[in-house]
Amino acid sequence: MSEEPRSVFDALRQRRMFHWLLAYAAGAWAVAEATGFAIDNYDLPRPLLDVVLFLIGIFLPITVVLVWYHGHQGRQRITRSEGTMLAILLTLAAVGSYRIATSESGLAGARVTDGEVFVDLGESSVAVFPFYNTLPGAEFEWLGRGLAEMLATHMAQIDGLRVVSGQRIFDLLRQQGIERSAGVPDGMELRITRLAGARTMVNGRIQGSPDQLSIDAKLTDVHTGEILASIEVRGRDVFTLVDRVSERLCSEVGGVRVASVDLVPVTDLTTANIQAFAEYQLGREAQERWLHHDAIDHLRRAIELDSTFAKAYLHLGVALAQVGGVSDATQAFQAAKDHRRAASERDRLFIDGVLSLNQDPRAGAAMLRELLRKYPDERYGRLVLASHLAVRNPGDSEARQLIREAIALDPFYAAGYNNLAYQELAAGNVVAADSLSDRYIELEPDQPNPLDTKGEILEHTGRHAEARASYREALRLRPDFFASLIHIVRSYLTEDSPSAARAELEDFLESPAIETRVEARLLMGDTYVWEGALDEGTARYEAADREAVESHRQDLRLRPLTELVRVYLDQKRFVDADSVMVRVESVDPNYPFGFTVRFETLAEAGDWEGLVALRDEVEEFYASDPDRRLLVGEMVGRTEMRLAFARGDYEQVLEIAESMGTVPPGSLYGWPLLRSMLSLGQTETVLDVVRSLLRPDIFDRPARFSPLPYRRLQYLEGRALEAAGDTAGAVAVYEAFIEGFGDGVAKVPFVADAPERLRLLRSTQ
Repeated sequence: MSEEPRSVFDALRQRRMFHWLLAYAAGAWAVAEATGFAIDNYDLPRPLLDVVLFLIGIFLPITVVLVWYHGHQGRQRITRSEGTMLAILLTLAAVGSYRIATSESGLAGARVTDGEVFVDLGESSVAVFPFYNTLPGAEFEWLGRGLAEMLATHMAQIDGLRVVSGQRIFDLLRQQGIERSAGVPDGMELRITRLAGARTMVNGRIQGSPDQLSIDAKLTDVHTGEILASIEVRGRDVFTLVDRVSERLCSEVGGVRVASVDLVPVTDLTTANIQAFAEYQLGREAQERWLHHDAIDHLRRAIELDSTFAKAYLHLGVALAQVGGVSDATQAFQAAKDHRRAASERDRLFIDGVLSLNQDPRAGAAMLRELLRKYPDERYGRLVLASHLAVRNPGDSEARQLIREAIALDPFYAAGYNNLAYQELAAGNVVAADSLSDRYIELEPDQPNPLDTKGEILEHTGRHAEARASYREALRLRPDFFASLIHIVRSYLTEDSPSAARAELEDFLESPAIETRVEARLLMGDTYVWEGALDEGTARYEAADREAVESHRQDLRLRPLTELVRVYLDQKRFVDADSVMVRVESVDPNYPFGFTVRFETLAEAGDWEGLVALRDEVEEFYASDPDRRLLVGEMVGRTEMRLAFARGDYEQVLEIAESMGTVPPGSLYGWPLLRSMLSLGQTETVLDVVRSLLRPDIFDRPARFSPLPYRRLQYLEGRALEAAGDTAGAVAVYEAFIEGFGDGVAKVPFVADAPERLRLLRSTQ
């Protein structure tokens, strides 16, 4: 052994370096443990631990430097080299701590995502807790929470009175591991009220019998523990009792005398049908446990019992949106708006904001922001606004922040984790997205959608085999969750493996779920159309329709019939398209796809008068029905765009598109936009759009990978490269397109000139 290692070892030993490092390790461990304890017990932000651990890491080399230079006994001077090293390390400590503390996920972020953001709602603030319910019978189990919601809704009418929502109370109780109000430990309500930011709280008891109810309510100052009011009312009608209790409570909390004439009866804000309210409350409880299908059943029963129940329509729309029923959700929100007078200001702001997003996005977003300003504990409003922002800009930083705030309000908010996983993925944060999807799976075990989300994240990152395994597991849990089957096929087609997709689809043709059986046949058609085998594809679409008919599921016929119409339109087989539309209209006489068939037929014949009359008919159709009225501007705009394209007025096409806002260029009504841009020489823009849509990216394409639009995009990429003078690039694209689409090239007039274009380009090389 050489002397140098021994001399270094001796120097370290002389300076008692190992003793100091051992002491440092013990001290660091104690500091970390103390920090963790403080976070867990004193509600400090958890990212504080990140700062502490970072500083522990930085001060380790600082300790080593100090011991090396000053480990000897006696007085030592600070040398230039030592000073330089210490200055660098201390600078790193300061900068690093600052960056962690002010980062999006650090202490500054924690201030807007921590569970106690909303510290003080002011003197006139109250949290209404579920009442302890002693009434016998399962049919009255809902009444404890239902009574609290009625009271909160009724009291919220008074200007200046801040009432914490029942949802916020539920979220905070759940964060403490409490699911049922009857099990809230003594003193926990005071803590929950402080966390909610209220200064007073209401709790109480329901007793007696259904024929003679007794409600005892108590108003408590959470800071002093003083009981400010104790109220007892008796009677048969629960709504009347709520009005009486609410009137007295408002006078005590708000500091002003409130007369009954100042308060709209709770029946005018909810429903006068006690069974409808019971179904509504059961639906809300199911929603809060992410049992969206159960919630839909209860809420539909509520509106069957009271067709003017605005809050039931509102939350039905929320539940339908959660399971992907966007059209039905829009109708439910529209019904909520039609009956919005029977709703609180909070509910009215939410309803108006959601509905305005489609018609006037800026006004809708402004309404939702006003909702969040007035009601900072609003969870779902944040998610809706975030989703709106993310549609326009996937991964939008404000959208992600809004979802983080929603999760801070409820760390068990599964929908928030699901949404944030997609947004982090869109922002390029794959690791964060993967972690969030795992959390989503933990929160909703044995549910298919979390596994479907995981599969989409894996698919987005190119891990197709793992993605398909996750989709299969989702289908194992719920055979009717056919969205995962759609994604399996999308994954295969992304890898250009239609035969492998068909082999997998065989296993689902006899699924126990009729929804999946129909979808499997429709997707089988897609795999054939992908290869240009259009006749085989239409045969499978027909098979999907027959399966729906034989199973007496008229509602499942529209999708395969619509695909048949689209394939026939692409081939300009208008008679066949008309024939299928007769079947479509037998299922839904008001289904608007017939306008598309008529438009294409008239355009092919050059019937300008007929096209203008059709435009007017489209406007009348959408303006005549409240459920469709919000779409009238968009649908007329689409028709105007196609009319301008048919006339060859490409500049007007672009003007109309700009006035409409974002028009998906790859959609059915987007083709005129892309072709107009190409005709006007905007080749680079067309290339950018087409290539973004061709990428295997879950954000730039729908859940179902429709084969004909994809082939059109391939063809347009070749046209754009050709126009840009990139002969070699255009040749390569045309070759791949013709090989992939096979016989379909000759059958679809839109792309039929590709072989001739390829021949001419080759002749110039």
